[in-house]
Amino acid sequence: MLPSILDFESDVREYLGLSSSNAALAEFYHRTTEAAVRRYVGHGIAQNTYTNEYHRRGRIGSSGSGAYVQVDSEVLGVGNLESGSVDGHILQLDNSFVRSITEIREDFSGKFGQGDGFGAGTTLSSGTDYYLELDSTGLCKSGRVIRHHRNWCNEPGSIRVTYVAGLTSAELDDEYSFVKMAILHDIQDAMESNLARRSEAGVIKKKTYFGDVSTEYVVQSGEKRAATGLLCQTEAALMTIKRMTL
Repeated sequence: MLPSILDFESDVREYLGLSSSNAALAEFYHRTTEAAVRRYVGHGIAQNTYTNEYHRRGRIGSSGSGAYVQVDSEVLGVGNLESGSVDGHILQLDNSFVRSITEIREDFSGKFGQGDGFGAGTTLSSGTDYYLELDSTGLCKSGRVIRHHRNWCNEPGSIRVTYVAGLTSAELDDEYSFVKMAILHDIQDAMESNLARRSEAGVIKKKTYFGDVSTEYVVQSGEKRAATGLLCQTEAALMTIKRMTL
């Protein structure tokens, strides 16, 4: 199970000022919004250890019109390149913000672990057999592992990787706090929309008593949601951490 990006008590409950009657609804939107956000950006976001991840086919290939790369649901042409020049010495992991490689094993007979492959002699050495593509911050945001002086085995299921990737709690509270704020705002909008549908007039914001009772209702923002189920504003905020596998 992936670790939660937001802590329900210290992040969600505090931000929304929840009453006990709305806690269950907030927990539902917390889970579903985080899942939608992960699907949108293409990685787990919060730091986690990923084990037994295998090299697969399907994202990179060629056709009569040249090579292509699969980016989410779109196919982008990249010209008349040999597919081997795109994925030959580069292994694209399924997550961004890779912090370290725990182990890589490479075995032509690996078969996704369905057999006797990946024995002790198939373990590769960091710095000698492979290295991470690090940026100036010391992180591998691209999720790419470079094979040293040769190409990776291109047989599907022949490379098994265990690694640590994702943003720490401290980073999500500091440099990447916009990720939390985007998710919290999305949850809040979903909650308000849901509660407004239950009420004939809408969600009460406040009541004022000066002889007569004056009731002020929450005015729905009218923010649009994309096909992902997320607010368009949420997608825009998270664009900078969206994973593009090129």
